[in-house]
Amino acid sequence: MDFFTQLFSELSHPDSWKVILFLFIAFLLGLIPWLLSRGKFRRLREDYDRKSNEYNALNASYNGKVEEVSLKDADIKKLNLEIEELHARIKRLETEKGQLHGDLYSAKETIEKLQAELNAKGDLDARYKADLDALNNQILGLQTKNGELENKVTLGSSKDGEISDLKTKIASLRADLDALRHKNGQLSSDLDASRSRGNQLEADLEALRNTNGQLAADLEDCRSQKVPLATTYEENDEDKAARAQAEVKAALGSKIKSASADEKDDLKRINGVGPFIEKKLNNLGIYTFEQVSQFDDDLSNKVTDAIEFFPGRIQRDDWVGQAKILLGKKLDGTLGDGKKKNPTNSDDLKIVEGIGPKIEQLLKNAGINNWTDLANASVERLQSVLDAAGDRYRIHNPSTWAEQAEMAVKGQWEKLEEYQDYLSGGIDPNKK
Repeated sequence: MDFFTQLFSELSHPDSWKVILFLFIAFLLGLIPWLLSRGKFRRLREDYDRKSNEYNALNASYNGKVEEVSLKDADIKKLNLEIEELHARIKRLETEKGQLHGDLYSAKETIEKLQAELNAKGDLDARYKADLDALNNQILGLQTKNGELENKVTLGSSKDGEISDLKTKIASLRADLDALRHKNGQLSSDLDASRSRGNQLEADLEALRNTNGQLAADLEDCRSQKVPLATTYEENDEDKAARAQAEVKAALGSKIKSASADEKDDLKRINGVGPFIEKKLNNLGIYTFEQVSQFDDDLSNKVTDAIEFFPGRIQRDDWVGQAKILLGKKLDGTLGDGKKKNPTNSDDLKIVEGIGPKIEQLLKNAGINNWTDLANASVERLQSVLDAAGDRYRIHNPSTWAEQAEMAVKGQWEKLEEYQDYLSGGIDPNKK
């Protein structure tokens, strides 16, 4: 208080009011920014509160979305499990369908055989009935004649010897008649049994057809329930080979002729078929040139899958055309002894498993003309020749060709044959 009293007591100078005015103006200048900043702070505070409320709302929405995503993830996992179950069910249905195709084919063959037996027995039965009618007529005639003879005997006829012979003949004919009647009864029983068996087989066949239809409907239902399955399901190699093997075996006797090992031809005479592939074909029931000549594109693809061969290789090497030529030579008796055990034509690159006529021509165009050239060629050079020929040749693997050619140059034929038997389509299984 003394300070202010002293301060104002000293303001006796005429310019003191100027000092006071300056101080007042300075005070006002300091007060105005404070007032302005206070309003701005209030607005910022309100904006902060609004943003905070918006953040809380967004955070709540985010948490809700996270919960929805968690539920969707659970639904996706559940759908994945259902898809896996449907995949397994489709595989089972495909397998059962292949088995049913085989059963249907076997049942059809059995019915055809039984029908042939029934027809044969029907013809035999008709012949026996005709013979029986003839014998009955003959017996009636003999009985009439016997009555006449007996009348003559009662009248004192002297033809005792003739009557005795006729009686013996009648007894023999009656015995034959009884035997024929017994045989006819047996044949009738056999015929009834065959008819019963045929009816049972027809019923079994109809049941198989119904089951097959139901399985097909179930399969279609599975596919319709999950449309993406048709595009996302990938059949593994083993399942694909097993399915193809069942389909090829089912085609024997229908699409192509059946054959046995006793009728076996040397399928290695077809370019592109080595000992290993021949063995796989034999395991499918394919033994002869005639069977191979009956392949169509669909069956060729199924055989390719069944023996796990290169796609399209059967068509490219023209197995069907080669088989037809070999079959014609076989039927004409001009087939000869087949491939020589020790070939002498070093220009024949086809002795190397994996090289067919078209690949041989590609190699010769590239300057690889004989076994020696091939033995000295690097894998990179051979692969570059195949790559330059396009996609259909790029898939071939030449990793063993030089090694096979070297054995041919050295005349190691037994070793070459054993090695080719080990190879799979010209490829070392351990080097794939």
